[in-house]
Amino acid sequence: MKGFPILLIFFVLFSCKKEEQAVEVTKTDPSALTFGQSKMQLIGKAQQEVIAWSNYERFKNLLENLDHTPVAAQNLYDAAQDLSKDIPEELNSQEVVSRIKLVITRAGIYNSYINYSNVDDNILVKKHADLIESWDMLTIIINEKINIYDKIKQETLEDLKIINQAKQPGTDSLDNNLPG
Repeated sequence: MKGFPILLIFFVLFSCKKEEQAVEVTKTDPSALTFGQSKMQLIGKAQQEVIAWSNYERFKNLLENLDHTPVAAQNLYDAAQDLSKDIPEELNSQEVVSRIKLVITRAGIYNSYINYSNVDDNILVKKHADLIESWDMLTIIINEKINIYDKIKQETLEDLKIINQAKQPGTDSLDNNLPG
């Protein structure tokens, strides 16, 4: 009878032991996947303005040469965070800053996902595509901000020059001197 309680304790301990489940770790081979590339390029004056923005150029180079490893993804994320530093004055606007924040967020999501132990290839490609899309949106807004707004500014200045030239000395009203 003395051995019965001891046997009962061992029985309870060993019968409650949970089965260990083996977790299969699958790492993806990025070279076997097809990742999209950025479709947008800076044009005109925007190219010249951004050359001095070293953080932009660094991120762009890392994105174009991304080898889809965890180390490269971390470097890309760090570079994305640096985009918000030293933004050129001409670009420092709400539109550009919000696109930069989107790039940072998407780079962070991509970096986080690539470090998972189980990575689904399709999801990885999608997260990379989302990152590329956010980068393209930033490029578009930079092109618009510098090229289109610059053109509007120039047209406005030309209009003001024409109005100024139409104004005759000695008259108080501009309307009297305009044709029509």
